[in-house]
Amino acid sequence: MNPAEYLDHLDRGSLREGLPASELRPCFAADVMSVEREVGMSLPEQYVDFLCQVGVGDEFGGLARWFHLDLTRPGNIIAHSEALAAEQLRLMEETGVPAQHFPKGILFFYDSHDGVLYGFLPASDSSYKPAVFLWDCEEFVLEEAADNFFTFLSYLCEEISAPMPTLVAAR
Repeated sequence: MNPAEYLDHLDRGSLREGLPASELRPCFAADVMSVEREVGMSLPEQYVDFLCQVGVGDEFGGLARWFHLDLTRPGNIIAHSEALAAEQLRLMEETGVPAQHFPKGILFFYDSHDGVLYGFLPASDSSYKPAVFLWDCEEFVLEEAADNFFTFLSYLCEEISAPMPTLVAAR
Protein backbone atom coordinates (compact mmCIF):
# COMPACT_ATOMS: atom_id res chain seq x y z
CA MET A 1 0.00 0.00 0.00
CA ASN A 2 1.40 3.38 -0.93
CA PRO A 3 1.16 6.48 1.29
CA ALA A 4 -1.69 8.11 -0.67
CA GLU A 5 -3.80 4.93 -0.40
CA TYR A 6 -3.14 4.85 3.34
CA LEU A 7 -4.30 8.44 3.78
CA ASP A 8 -7.45 7.69 1.76
CA HIS A 9 -8.09 4.64 3.94
CA LEU A 10 -7.80 6.78 7.09
CA ASP A 11 -10.28 9.28 5.71
CA ARG A 12 -12.79 6.54 4.89
CA GLY A 13 -12.28 4.99 8.35
CA SER A 14 -12.94 8.32 10.06
CA LEU A 15 -16.20 8.76 8.16
CA ARG A 16 -17.32 5.15 8.66
CA GLU A 17 -16.65 5.12 12.41
CA GLY A 18 -17.62 8.73 13.12
CA LEU A 19 -14.14 9.53 14.41
CA PRO A 20 -12.28 12.82 14.10
CA ALA A 21 -10.26 13.21 10.93
CA SER A 22 -6.59 12.32 11.19
CA GLU A 23 -4.24 15.24 11.67
CA LEU A 24 -1.24 14.11 9.67
CA ARG A 25 1.06 16.74 8.17
CA PRO A 26 3.89 16.07 5.71
CA CYS A 27 7.43 16.47 7.01
CA PHE A 28 10.13 18.69 5.61
CA ALA A 29 13.15 17.01 4.05
CA ALA A 30 15.30 19.06 6.44
CA ASP A 31 13.60 17.35 9.42
CA VAL A 32 14.25 13.91 7.94
CA MET A 33 17.92 14.81 7.39
CA SER A 34 18.21 16.21 10.93
CA VAL A 35 16.91 12.96 12.43
CA GLU A 36 19.21 10.88 10.24
CA ARG A 37 22.17 13.05 11.21
CA GLU A 38 21.27 12.87 14.93
CA VAL A 39 20.93 9.06 15.00
CA GLY A 40 23.79 8.52 12.55
CA MET A 41 21.69 6.27 10.32
CA SER A 42 19.50 6.63 7.27
CA LEU A 43 15.81 5.90 7.62
CA PRO A 44 14.16 3.30 5.35
CA GLU A 45 13.30 4.80 1.96
CA GLN A 46 9.62 3.83 2.08
CA TYR A 47 9.25 5.49 5.49
CA VAL A 48 10.85 8.68 4.16
CA ASP A 49 8.40 8.62 1.22
CA PHE A 50 5.54 8.31 3.71
CA LEU A 51 6.88 11.16 5.86
CA CYS A 52 7.15 13.51 2.89
CA GLN A 53 3.78 12.58 1.35
CA VAL A 54 1.54 11.87 4.37
CA GLY A 55 3.44 12.97 7.44
CA VAL A 56 3.13 12.64 11.16
CA GLY A 57 0.61 13.48 13.87
CA ASP A 58 -2.50 12.02 15.43
CA GLU A 59 -4.90 9.57 13.84
CA PHE A 60 -8.59 9.47 14.73
CA GLY A 61 -8.40 12.22 17.35
CA GLY A 62 -5.41 10.72 19.13
CA LEU A 63 -6.23 7.00 19.04
CA ALA A 64 -2.80 6.50 17.43
CA ARG A 65 0.21 8.72 16.81
CA TRP A 66 3.07 9.01 14.35
CA PHE A 67 5.95 10.69 16.23
CA HIS A 68 7.08 13.98 14.69
CA LEU A 69 10.59 14.69 13.44
CA ASP A 70 11.09 18.32 14.46
CA LEU A 71 14.08 18.04 16.79
CA THR A 72 13.50 21.60 18.05
CA ARG A 73 10.17 20.55 19.62
CA PRO A 74 9.53 18.28 22.59
CA GLY A 75 8.06 14.86 21.89
CA ASN A 76 10.00 14.27 18.69
CA ILE A 77 10.79 10.78 17.42
CA ILE A 78 14.19 10.62 19.14
CA ALA A 79 12.96 11.99 22.47
CA HIS A 80 9.99 9.59 22.40
CA SER A 81 12.20 6.62 21.58
CA GLU A 82 14.60 7.43 24.40
CA ALA A 83 11.81 8.03 26.94
CA LEU A 84 9.92 4.88 25.92
CA ALA A 85 13.12 2.81 26.08
CA ALA A 86 13.90 4.13 29.58
CA GLU A 87 10.35 3.40 30.74
CA GLN A 88 10.37 -0.12 29.28
CA LEU A 89 13.77 -0.92 30.80
CA ARG A 90 12.52 0.30 34.19
CA LEU A 91 9.40 -1.87 33.94
CA MET A 92 11.45 -4.85 32.82
CA GLU A 93 13.75 -4.46 35.82
CA GLU A 94 10.76 -4.22 38.16
CA THR A 95 9.30 -7.45 36.78
CA GLY A 96 12.59 -9.33 36.62
CA VAL A 97 12.88 -9.43 32.83
CA PRO A 98 16.54 -9.21 31.74
CA ALA A 99 17.39 -5.90 30.04
CA GLN A 100 19.10 -7.69 27.15
CA HIS A 101 15.62 -8.64 25.87
CA PHE A 102 15.02 -4.99 24.96
CA PRO A 103 15.92 -4.27 21.32
CA LYS A 104 19.07 -2.16 21.29
CA GLY A 105 18.91 0.94 19.11
CA ILE A 106 15.23 0.67 18.20
CA LEU A 107 13.70 3.87 16.84
CA PHE A 108 10.01 3.95 17.69
CA PHE A 109 7.92 5.89 15.16
CA TYR A 110 4.29 4.84 15.82
CA ASP A 111 2.24 4.31 18.96
CA SER A 112 -1.07 2.53 18.47
CA HIS A 113 -2.03 3.30 22.10
CA ASP A 114 -2.89 -0.34 22.73
CA GLY A 115 0.31 -1.44 24.43
CA VAL A 116 2.23 -1.92 21.19
CA LEU A 117 4.92 0.35 19.74
CA TYR A 118 6.33 0.10 16.23
CA GLY A 119 9.86 0.91 15.19
CA PHE A 120 12.94 0.21 13.13
CA LEU A 121 16.04 -1.70 14.20
CA PRO A 122 19.56 -0.79 13.12
CA ALA A 123 21.08 -2.81 10.29
CA SER A 124 24.75 -3.75 10.37
CA ASP A 125 25.65 -0.68 8.33
CA SER A 126 24.67 2.96 8.89
CA SER A 127 20.98 2.47 8.15
CA TYR A 128 17.85 1.03 9.68
CA LYS A 129 16.46 -2.26 8.42
CA PRO A 130 13.47 -1.82 6.08
CA ALA A 131 11.38 -4.19 8.23
CA VAL A 132 8.98 -2.80 10.84
CA PHE A 133 9.10 -4.33 14.30
CA LEU A 134 6.50 -4.28 17.04
CA TRP A 135 7.36 -4.12 20.71
CA ASP A 136 4.74 -5.47 23.12
CA CYS A 137 5.00 -3.16 26.14
CA GLU A 138 3.29 -5.61 28.49
CA GLU A 139 4.90 -8.89 27.46
CA PHE A 140 8.30 -7.33 26.59
CA VAL A 141 8.43 -9.20 23.29
CA LEU A 142 9.76 -8.02 19.93
CA GLU A 143 8.27 -9.34 16.69
CA GLU A 144 8.60 -8.45 13.03
CA ALA A 145 5.30 -6.83 12.01
CA ALA A 146 6.12 -6.40 8.31
CA ASP A 147 9.10 -6.91 6.01
CA ASN A 148 8.87 -3.31 4.74
CA PHE A 149 7.08 -0.08 5.52
CA PHE A 150 4.43 -0.23 2.76
CA THR A 151 3.45 -3.73 3.90
CA PHE A 152 3.19 -2.27 7.41
CA LEU A 153 0.72 0.33 6.10
CA SER A 154 -1.41 -2.51 4.71
CA TYR A 155 -1.19 -4.24 8.09
CA LEU A 156 -2.43 -1.08 9.83
CA CYS A 157 -5.30 -0.77 7.38
CA GLU A 158 -6.39 -4.32 8.16
CA GLU A 159 -6.36 -3.39 11.87
CA ILE A 160 -8.34 -0.22 11.19
CA SER A 161 -10.86 -2.10 9.02
CA ALA A 162 -11.52 -4.82 11.58
CA PRO A 163 -15.16 -4.70 12.58
CA MET A 164 -15.82 -2.86 15.79
CA PRO A 165 -17.68 -4.89 18.40
CA THR A 166 -21.32 -3.94 18.63
CA LEU A 167 -23.22 -3.78 21.85
CA VAL A 168 -26.63 -5.40 21.87
CA ALA A 169 -29.11 -3.86 24.28
CA ALA A 170 -30.87 -6.27 26.59
CA ARG A 171 -34.61 -6.48 26.02
